[in-house]
Amino acid sequence: MALFFFIVLLCTSDHSQGADCKEGQHCSECNTDGDCLQGCDKGFFGMKCRSQCNIKCRYNTCKLDPGTGAGKCTAGCVPGYQGTSCDRPCDSHVVNCTLCPSGCDEGYCQLADACFAGCRDSMYGSGCKTCPSTCRTCNRMTGICDECDTTHYGVNCEKSCENCAGSCEADCECVPGFYGDFCAETCSKTCRPKSALTCLPAVTSDSCTGECDKHNATCLHGCVDGWFGPWCSSQCNPRCRHQRCNAAGSCVEGCVLHYFGSACEPCPENCTKQTCDQTTGACVKDCYVSEEGSLPNCTQACSPALQQLVTRVSYSSII
Repeated sequence: MALFFFIVLLCTSDHSQGADCKEGQHCSECNTDGDCLQGCDKGFFGMKCRSQCNIKCRYNTCKLDPGTGAGKCTAGCVPGYQGTSCDRPCDSHVVNCTLCPSGCDEGYCQLADACFAGCRDSMYGSGCKTCPSTCRTCNRMTGICDECDTTHYGVNCEKSCENCAGSCEADCECVPGFYGDFCAETCSKTCRPKSALTCLPAVTSDSCTGECDKHNATCLHGCVDGWFGPWCSSQCNPRCRHQRCNAAGSCVEGCVLHYFGSACEPCPENCTKQTCDQTTGACVKDCYVSEEGSLPNCTQACSPALQQLVTRVSYSSII
Protein backbone atom coordinates (compact mmCIF):
# COMPACT_ATOMS: atom_id res chain seq x y z
CA MET A 1 0.00 0.00 0.00
CA ALA A 2 2.86 2.40 0.84
CA LEU A 3 4.44 1.75 -2.57
CA PHE A 4 1.15 2.64 -4.27
CA PHE A 5 0.92 6.01 -2.54
CA PHE A 6 4.58 6.77 -3.43
CA ILE A 7 3.94 6.10 -7.13
CA VAL A 8 0.84 8.32 -7.09
CA LEU A 9 2.79 11.13 -5.40
CA LEU A 10 5.63 10.85 -7.92
CA CYS A 11 3.25 11.03 -10.89
CA THR A 12 1.47 14.01 -9.39
CA SER A 13 4.83 15.77 -8.84
CA ASP A 14 5.95 15.21 -12.44
CA HIS A 15 2.67 16.52 -13.75
CA SER A 16 2.85 19.70 -11.59
CA GLN A 17 6.48 20.55 -12.63
CA GLY A 18 5.63 20.61 -16.32
CA ALA A 19 2.20 22.07 -15.91
CA ASP A 20 3.17 25.51 -17.28
CA CYS A 21 5.36 24.17 -20.13
CA LYS A 22 2.61 23.99 -22.75
CA GLU A 23 4.36 25.60 -25.73
CA GLY A 24 6.71 22.82 -26.71
CA GLN A 25 9.46 23.82 -24.29
CA HIS A 26 12.29 21.34 -23.85
CA CYS A 27 12.72 21.80 -20.13
CA SER A 28 11.26 20.41 -16.95
CA GLU A 29 9.70 23.51 -15.40
CA CYS A 30 8.32 26.82 -16.69
CA ASN A 31 6.96 30.00 -15.15
CA THR A 32 3.59 31.54 -15.95
CA ASP A 33 5.12 33.29 -19.02
CA GLY A 34 6.30 29.98 -20.39
CA ASP A 35 10.02 30.67 -19.80
CA CYS A 36 12.03 27.72 -18.57
CA LEU A 37 13.06 27.96 -14.94
CA GLN A 38 15.81 25.35 -15.17
CA GLY A 39 18.31 24.51 -17.89
CA CYS A 40 17.27 23.28 -21.31
CA ASP A 41 17.29 19.68 -22.38
CA LYS A 42 20.40 18.64 -24.27
CA GLY A 43 20.41 20.00 -27.83
CA PHE A 44 18.15 23.03 -27.12
CA PHE A 45 18.64 26.64 -26.00
CA GLY A 46 16.74 29.88 -25.47
CA MET A 47 14.37 31.28 -22.86
CA LYS A 48 11.74 28.69 -23.77
CA CYS A 49 14.27 26.02 -24.80
CA ARG A 50 12.58 25.57 -28.19
CA SER A 51 15.59 26.54 -30.38
CA GLN A 52 17.74 23.65 -31.44
CA CYS A 53 21.55 23.66 -31.24
CA ASN A 54 23.49 23.31 -34.48
CA ILE A 55 24.18 19.63 -35.06
CA LYS A 56 27.82 20.63 -35.70
CA CYS A 57 28.18 21.57 -32.01
CA ARG A 58 30.37 19.07 -30.27
CA TYR A 59 28.35 16.91 -27.86
CA ASN A 60 25.24 18.73 -29.12
CA THR A 61 25.54 21.34 -26.38
CA CYS A 62 25.01 25.09 -26.71
CA LYS A 63 23.64 28.12 -24.90
CA LEU A 64 21.98 31.38 -25.87
CA ASP A 65 24.35 34.15 -27.00
CA PRO A 66 22.60 37.34 -25.77
CA GLY A 67 24.49 39.47 -28.29
CA THR A 68 23.34 37.60 -31.38
CA GLY A 69 20.38 35.56 -30.14
CA ALA A 70 21.97 32.48 -31.70
CA GLY A 71 23.08 29.28 -30.02
CA LYS A 72 26.72 29.39 -28.96
CA CYS A 73 28.37 25.96 -28.93
CA THR A 74 29.77 25.44 -25.45
CA ALA A 75 32.08 22.50 -26.16
CA GLY A 76 33.47 23.58 -29.54
CA CYS A 77 32.72 22.10 -32.93
CA VAL A 78 32.85 18.71 -34.53
CA PRO A 79 35.87 18.27 -36.84
CA GLY A 80 35.67 20.39 -40.00
CA TYR A 81 33.65 23.31 -38.60
CA GLN A 82 34.39 26.53 -36.77
CA GLY A 83 32.78 29.64 -35.30
CA THR A 84 30.81 30.26 -32.13
CA SER A 85 27.82 28.44 -33.63
CA CYS A 86 29.93 25.95 -35.62
CA ASP A 87 28.19 27.05 -38.83
CA ARG A 88 31.33 27.75 -40.86
CA PRO A 89 33.49 25.09 -42.51
CA CYS A 90 37.24 25.14 -41.87
CA ASP A 91 39.69 26.10 -44.62
CA SER A 92 39.22 23.91 -47.64
CA HIS A 93 42.86 22.78 -47.62
CA VAL A 94 42.65 21.26 -44.17
CA VAL A 95 40.56 18.34 -42.98
CA ASN A 96 39.93 19.55 -39.46
CA CYS A 97 40.05 22.92 -37.74
CA THR A 98 43.40 23.32 -36.05
CA LEU A 99 43.53 23.60 -32.30
CA CYS A 100 43.87 27.22 -31.22
CA PRO A 101 46.70 28.49 -29.06
CA SER A 102 45.99 28.14 -25.36
CA GLY A 103 44.94 31.77 -25.19
CA CYS A 104 41.85 31.39 -27.39
CA ASP A 105 38.68 32.12 -25.46
CA GLU A 106 36.65 29.23 -26.84
CA GLY A 107 39.38 26.79 -27.80
CA TYR A 108 38.60 26.66 -31.54
CA CYS A 109 39.72 28.76 -34.50
CA GLN A 110 38.33 30.84 -37.34
CA LEU A 111 40.99 30.42 -40.02
CA ALA A 112 44.13 28.44 -39.41
CA ASP A 113 45.36 29.71 -36.04
CA ALA A 114 43.30 32.93 -35.85
CA CYS A 115 40.98 32.85 -32.85
CA PHE A 116 37.36 33.30 -33.89
CA ALA A 117 35.93 34.03 -30.46
CA GLY A 118 38.72 36.33 -29.30
CA CYS A 119 41.40 35.79 -26.69
CA ARG A 120 41.40 35.17 -23.02
CA ASP A 121 42.58 37.76 -20.53
CA SER A 122 46.28 38.69 -20.88
CA MET A 123 46.25 37.57 -24.55
CA TYR A 124 45.79 39.56 -27.76
CA GLY A 125 45.84 39.43 -31.55
CA SER A 126 44.76 36.83 -34.06
CA GLY A 127 47.13 34.25 -32.60
CA CYS A 128 46.42 35.21 -28.98
CA LYS A 129 49.93 36.35 -28.14
CA THR A 130 50.79 37.15 -24.53
CA CYS A 131 50.33 40.75 -23.38
CA PRO A 132 53.53 42.63 -22.41
CA SER A 133 54.79 41.51 -19.03
CA THR A 134 54.41 45.04 -17.65
CA CYS A 135 50.64 44.97 -18.33
CA ARG A 136 48.05 43.72 -15.93
CA THR A 137 45.58 43.55 -18.85
CA CYS A 138 45.82 44.61 -22.49
CA ASN A 139 43.51 45.25 -25.45
CA ARG A 140 42.61 41.85 -26.94
CA MET A 141 42.95 43.19 -30.46
CA THR A 142 45.96 45.54 -30.35
CA GLY A 143 47.92 44.38 -27.33
CA ILE A 144 48.12 47.94 -25.96
CA CYS A 145 48.06 47.88 -22.17
CA ASP A 146 44.73 48.74 -20.55
CA GLU A 147 46.15 48.53 -17.05
CA CYS A 148 49.75 48.43 -15.82
CA ASP A 149 51.18 46.25 -13.10
CA THR A 150 52.10 47.93 -9.82
CA THR A 151 55.70 48.70 -10.85
CA HIS A 152 55.13 50.33 -14.27
CA TYR A 153 53.32 53.26 -15.86
CA GLY A 154 53.08 55.03 -19.23
CA VAL A 155 51.02 54.74 -22.41
CA ASN A 156 52.04 51.11 -22.80
CA CYS A 157 53.39 50.53 -19.29
CA GLU A 158 56.91 50.92 -20.63
CA LYS A 159 58.21 53.11 -17.79
CA SER A 160 59.34 51.70 -14.49
CA CYS A 161 58.53 53.17 -11.09
CA GLU A 162 60.78 50.76 -9.24
CA ASN A 163 62.24 53.67 -7.29
CA CYS A 164 58.90 54.31 -5.58
CA ALA A 165 58.75 53.24 -1.97
CA GLY A 166 55.20 52.05 -2.77
CA SER A 167 53.44 51.31 -6.08
CA CYS A 168 52.72 53.49 -9.12
CA GLU A 169 49.03 53.48 -8.32
CA ALA A 170 49.41 56.14 -5.62
CA ASP A 171 51.52 59.25 -5.09
CA CYS A 172 54.50 57.19 -4.00
CA GLU A 173 57.38 58.36 -1.88
CA CYS A 174 60.79 58.03 -3.49
CA VAL A 175 63.63 55.92 -2.19
CA PRO A 176 66.76 57.98 -1.37
CA GLY A 177 68.51 59.31 -4.45
CA PHE A 178 65.45 59.81 -6.69
CA TYR A 179 62.70 62.37 -7.33
CA GLY A 180 59.78 63.13 -9.66
CA ASP A 181 56.14 62.03 -9.89
CA PHE A 182 57.19 58.43 -10.43
CA CYS A 183 60.67 58.74 -8.88
CA ALA A 184 62.35 58.25 -12.24
CA GLU A 185 64.80 61.18 -11.94
CA THR A 186 68.12 60.97 -10.10
CA CYS A 187 69.08 63.44 -7.36
CA SER A 188 72.39 65.27 -7.71
CA LYS A 189 75.34 63.16 -6.60
CA THR A 190 76.53 66.18 -4.61
CA CYS A 191 73.51 66.10 -2.25
CA ARG A 192 74.54 65.18 1.28
CA PRO A 193 73.10 61.93 2.78
CA LYS A 194 70.92 62.17 5.85
CA SER A 195 73.39 60.14 7.93
CA ALA A 196 76.59 61.50 6.46
CA LEU A 197 78.53 61.18 9.74
CA THR A 198 78.02 57.41 9.85
CA CYS A 199 78.81 56.79 6.19
CA LEU A 200 82.16 55.33 5.27
CA PRO A 201 83.55 55.17 1.72
CA ALA A 202 82.63 51.49 1.43
CA VAL A 203 79.07 51.94 2.73
CA THR A 204 76.38 51.99 0.00
CA SER A 205 73.13 51.67 1.98
CA ASP A 206 70.14 53.97 1.38
CA SER A 207 71.05 55.93 4.52
CA CYS A 208 74.29 56.95 2.80
CA THR A 209 72.62 58.08 -0.44
CA GLY A 210 72.00 61.78 -0.99
CA GLU A 211 68.34 62.81 -0.78
CA CYS A 212 66.44 65.57 -2.58
CA ASP A 213 62.93 67.02 -2.62
CA LYS A 214 60.55 64.88 -4.67
CA HIS A 215 59.04 67.86 -6.51
CA ASN A 216 61.91 70.34 -7.11
CA ALA A 217 65.05 68.21 -6.58
CA THR A 218 66.59 70.59 -4.01
CA CYS A 219 68.97 68.78 -1.68
CA LEU A 220 67.32 68.04 1.68
CA HIS A 221 70.41 67.75 3.91
CA GLY A 222 72.84 70.19 2.34
CA CYS A 223 75.78 69.43 0.09
CA VAL A 224 78.84 67.24 0.23
CA ASP A 225 82.12 69.08 0.84
CA GLY A 226 83.14 71.19 -2.12
CA TRP A 227 79.66 72.19 -3.31
CA PHE A 228 76.90 74.64 -2.40
CA GLY A 229 73.53 75.98 -3.60
CA PRO A 230 69.93 74.60 -3.48
CA TRP A 231 70.82 71.79 -5.88
CA CYS A 232 74.50 71.61 -4.80
CA SER A 233 75.45 72.44 -8.36
CA SER A 234 77.97 75.22 -7.60
CA GLN A 235 81.53 74.40 -6.61
CA CYS A 236 83.15 75.96 -3.55
CA ASN A 237 86.26 78.09 -3.96
CA PRO A 238 89.10 75.54 -4.28
CA ARG A 239 91.09 77.70 -1.78
CA CYS A 240 88.55 77.01 1.02
CA ARG A 241 90.05 74.98 3.84
CA HIS A 242 88.82 71.38 3.63
CA GLN A 243 86.69 72.44 0.66
CA ARG A 244 83.93 73.60 3.03
CA CYS A 245 81.68 76.54 2.21
CA ASN A 246 78.22 77.74 3.28
CA ALA A 247 75.02 78.07 1.23
CA ALA A 248 76.28 81.40 -0.16
CA GLY A 249 79.63 79.93 -1.19
CA SER A 250 81.72 81.58 1.56
CA CYS A 251 84.43 79.45 3.17
CA VAL A 252 83.27 78.26 6.60
CA GLU A 253 86.70 77.13 7.89
CA GLY A 254 88.81 79.87 6.38
CA CYS A 255 91.30 79.56 3.57
CA VAL A 256 94.18 77.25 2.86
CA LEU A 257 97.70 78.49 3.60
CA HIS A 258 98.87 81.59 1.68
CA TYR A 259 95.33 82.96 1.13
CA PHE A 260 93.08 85.29 3.14
CA GLY A 261 89.67 86.97 3.26
CA SER A 262 86.16 85.84 2.35
CA ALA A 263 87.27 85.32 -1.25
CA CYS A 264 90.55 83.63 -0.24
CA GLU A 265 92.79 86.05 -2.14
CA PRO A 266 96.55 85.42 -2.26
CA CYS A 267 98.64 86.86 0.60
CA PRO A 268 100.75 89.93 -0.38
CA GLU A 269 103.89 89.02 -2.30
CA ASN A 270 106.11 90.88 0.15
CA CYS A 271 105.18 88.48 2.96
CA THR A 272 107.88 85.96 3.68
CA LYS A 273 106.78 82.67 2.15
CA GLN A 274 103.57 84.53 1.39
CA THR A 275 102.22 83.79 4.87
CA CYS A 276 99.63 86.27 6.15
CA ASP A 277 96.76 86.69 8.59
CA GLN A 278 93.83 84.91 6.93
CA THR A 279 91.38 87.56 8.06
CA THR A 280 93.23 90.85 7.40
CA GLY A 281 95.95 89.75 4.96
CA ALA A 282 98.71 91.29 7.16
CA CYS A 283 102.03 89.46 7.03
CA VAL A 284 102.60 87.30 10.10
CA LYS A 285 106.33 86.53 9.58
CA ASP A 286 109.45 88.43 8.39
CA CYS A 287 108.85 90.80 5.49
CA TYR A 288 110.65 91.68 2.36
CA VAL A 289 111.53 95.31 1.72
CA SER A 290 109.94 96.85 -1.32
CA GLU A 291 111.99 98.40 -4.09
CA GLU A 292 111.04 101.88 -2.79
CA GLY A 293 112.59 100.98 0.55
CA SER A 294 109.39 101.26 2.62
CA LEU A 295 108.46 98.69 5.22
CA PRO A 296 105.30 96.65 4.59
CA ASN A 297 102.59 96.42 7.21
CA CYS A 298 103.88 93.50 9.26
CA THR A 299 102.37 92.32 12.53
CA GLN A 300 105.73 91.04 13.83
CA ALA A 301 109.09 92.77 14.10
CA CYS A 302 111.56 92.13 11.30
CA SER A 303 114.59 89.95 12.04
CA PRO A 304 117.87 91.74 13.02
CA ALA A 305 119.50 90.99 9.69
CA LEU A 306 116.54 92.31 7.77
CA GLN A 307 116.37 95.33 10.11
CA GLN A 308 120.01 96.22 9.26
CA LEU A 309 119.17 95.94 5.56
CA VAL A 310 116.19 98.21 6.04
CA THR A 311 118.36 100.74 7.92
CA ARG A 312 121.00 100.81 5.17
CA VAL A 313 118.36 101.26 2.50
CA SER A 314 116.67 104.03 4.46
CA TYR A 315 120.04 105.83 5.09
CA SER A 316 120.98 105.64 1.41
CA SER A 317 117.71 107.21 0.45
CA ILE A 318 118.42 110.18 2.77
CA ILE A 319 121.89 110.82 1.21
